[in-house]
Amino acid sequence: LVRGALEGLGGGAVTAFMGGPPEQVPDRYAATSPSLLLPLRVRQLLVHGTRDDVVPVALSHVYAEAARKAADPVHLVELDADHFDVIDPGHEAWAAVVERLPTLAGFGDEPQASG
Repeated sequence: LVRGALEGLGGGAVTAFMGGPPEQVPDRYAATSPSLLLPLRVRQLLVHGTRDDVVPVALSHVYAEAARKAADPVHLVELDADHFDVIDPGHEAWAAVVERLPTLAGFGDEPQASG
């Protein structure tokens, strides 16, 4: 969240959502930014579209590496999708997300990569 705010990602969406930039409301970022809260001690599924022009996929790579270093179980899935496709139930990327939910909940093995 801090990096997203500092880089103005999403046209300033992070700053608007958080009610200000990190230097004005640091307590909000400290309480909500996943990277600042590591280790989370929960399984994490990161799904990122390779055509995302709102949030660079590199940010998911940076977070995944930090989570792994903190000994958190994290799986990053990159799909041929844009920023919103991965949350659109009508898009094929959403099916790739849904098929991984049982694994995230601890039921079964990780599906093969798709997308």
